[in-house]
Amino acid sequence: ALSLKDGIAIYDGLAVTVYRYDNSNLTIGESTPQFFNLQVDYAKDGSLYIHKEGTFGYQKFNNGSFEAEMVTSFRPKDVAENSNGTKAYFAGDNNGLWELDKSTDTWTNYTTSNSDLFQNALTSLCFDSADNLYMGNYQGIDKLDTAGTFTSCNDISPIPVFEISINPLNGDLLVRNSQPSSANIFGLSIVDFDSCTWTNYREDDTNCLNKDVYSACSYGGNGLAYVVPPYVSSIADIGSVYEFTVPTESCSEIDINYLNAPVAINANVITDFAIREKANGNLEMGFHRTNDLHMVEIDPTTFNGSLPNATTITPYPGNYVYSLLNDNNYFIVETNEGWIFIDENNVSTTFNHNIPDYLPIVTKKTTKYDSDNGIINIIHKGFDAAFNYRVYKTQCNTITGICSPSEEIFTNDRDLTQNILFGVEEDLNTNEVVAVGVKTNSSGNVKRTELRWSKSLNDMPLTLWDEDHPLYPLFDCIVVAASVSADDASIYIPDENTIQVRTEDPNSGNPVIIDNTLDVNDDGTLDVVKATGNAVITEGDVIGLAFIGFIEQSNEGFARIIKAIDQELNSNNQQRITTNVSGIDVNIKLPSNVFIPKFELILYNSTEALLAILTSYGLLIKTGVDVSQLTLSTEDTIVKNNEPLIYPNPSSNMVSFLGDTIASATIYDVNGRFIKDVKSSSFSVKDLAKGVYILKAKTNTGASISRKLIKN
Repeated sequence: ALSLKDGIAIYDGLAVTVYRYDNSNLTIGESTPQFFNLQVDYAKDGSLYIHKEGTFGYQKFNNGSFEAEMVTSFRPKDVAENSNGTKAYFAGDNNGLWELDKSTDTWTNYTTSNSDLFQNALTSLCFDSADNLYMGNYQGIDKLDTAGTFTSCNDISPIPVFEISINPLNGDLLVRNSQPSSANIFGLSIVDFDSCTWTNYREDDTNCLNKDVYSACSYGGNGLAYVVPPYVSSIADIGSVYEFTVPTESCSEIDINYLNAPVAINANVITDFAIREKANGNLEMGFHRTNDLHMVEIDPTTFNGSLPNATTITPYPGNYVYSLLNDNNYFIVETNEGWIFIDENNVSTTFNHNIPDYLPIVTKKTTKYDSDNGIINIIHKGFDAAFNYRVYKTQCNTITGICSPSEEIFTNDRDLTQNILFGVEEDLNTNEVVAVGVKTNSSGNVKRTELRWSKSLNDMPLTLWDEDHPLYPLFDCIVVAASVSADDASIYIPDENTIQVRTEDPNSGNPVIIDNTLDVNDDGTLDVVKATGNAVITEGDVIGLAFIGFIEQSNEGFARIIKAIDQELNSNNQQRITTNVSGIDVNIKLPSNVFIPKFELILYNSTEALLAILTSYGLLIKTGVDVSQLTLSTEDTIVKNNEPLIYPNPSSNMVSFLGDTIASATIYDVNGRFIKDVKSSSFSVKDLAKGVYILKAKTNTGASISRKLIKN
């Protein structure tokens, strides 16, 4: 039995028969998103269990016919029967083990509350020859013996188990601790369950497998282990299978294409993507795989889901490309040697960082805005020759074609062998770059620290604070810098249900830590943070840098953009960062195990945006996302009683500052692009297209203010 996304295929030794939703009585999982293949497990009597990720129930296929669906109160992750086929066991995705007595058609549910089951979220099932049932979970393995006794075995540092296979010669367990295109990169393990001894194999140059991720593993009848690394290349390849001899820890690649099957020449794997705006108002999406950068141009106002043919270039022939950014109509491609800036005519300029033996991990701009005067501040993380984690800052000038020497940052009291997670943003009020990182110090303690340096001078960073942090967050930190005050906030995801915001008390300067949990559909179950990032939106009378994330609504899987940071007036009539949570639904249904490394929210008019989500299933694109719910009132907020307002607003003609205190002012669009300078306290907006703009000004006293300006 072979599983497909929209059906199954049965090979009887002579021919293959395909059964699909549209040509058979197969129905299970038909209404769920087609992100997953159906899953198939044979029963002892030769019938077939069919189930699908996210579906409540299963369907049987027997003697060429499909039986009616069996609806259950749980979503099966795996199915296994005991040796005589009298009982079937189902792994529930979040509610334990379900036992079906086939003779009486009765169910028994084992959970952590009524048994010694260690965890309710089960991932896989496997029987041994003595009818002991082994169950994988997100922290280890449970076992149910024939006497009905549960025992558990977890590694010293618990890691998830997604697949179990049993050595027929000695009973050892081969377990897969990794999932392709996910954050679970824990390799695989050999487990002696009786002594609860785990031997984990990862990419650490100490074993012949030397990989962090596998897509499948199984013992053969000869007691040898067979493991499959994921196929992630867009280069013609057939994939690979390795035979692993455990006692000697020796490996050999085996020939899996002895039938000379056709070789795959493409894949859905996308390493990174970025979006730039064209002069005609269209959006150009760039994405790359291995060596190539592919670019497609769309009109977001008419986009119907059909992508035009891509323009493909090879920025750095013979070498991989890594992170992809956009700035001022450039695509910025990261390589081992530095960055390649590609303008909208696809003319390339190379900037080398001159760091020897450097392997890139990620490059970030210091702001979501387009840079000023062609000067781009870049933060980049990578490995050195000894695989230490290094972080550098570099300033590049696209006009002169020169980059400053890369300067290492986050070096104070840090264990370089451990990863550092960081976020960065520019503070528009102080003209500084703000970088926050979570690190391991030389004593093995987890710390978080903030650095600041001049955006224009690119000078030596100053450490503002260095304090204890409870644990590594799940994602990179997020930095939000208020544009009308000296406030900034850093945001962390300590676990999948919590958004933690760190600010400072304005009087004492002491840190203020607030944890937020979300239940946006009010079903009593906390929702799951799937991704984080910054986006540029209009925030009342200022440009706001909002933290947004994808939230999996429990039992539904709908994506939701949420805003975890607001700016509002405090008791002193000054704008400050707060931790209110609001949001909008974007009506995208995502599978529960989706991995989202990046997303972009790009406004193309005053209320609508294009949302692009890089997932483990490909690139999702949605236009017409209404962001008006993420903005505050169109009325001006008085930041300080003596600061000037603009009137009338909205306006179609002349606008004036109320008060003669303005030294200079500039108008930007909602994406931060320069429109024009304002030379006097009264000015015309006749030449502006209808929409929302940002007016940034400085007073004669040197104070910076921002106002939302509406042209009607």
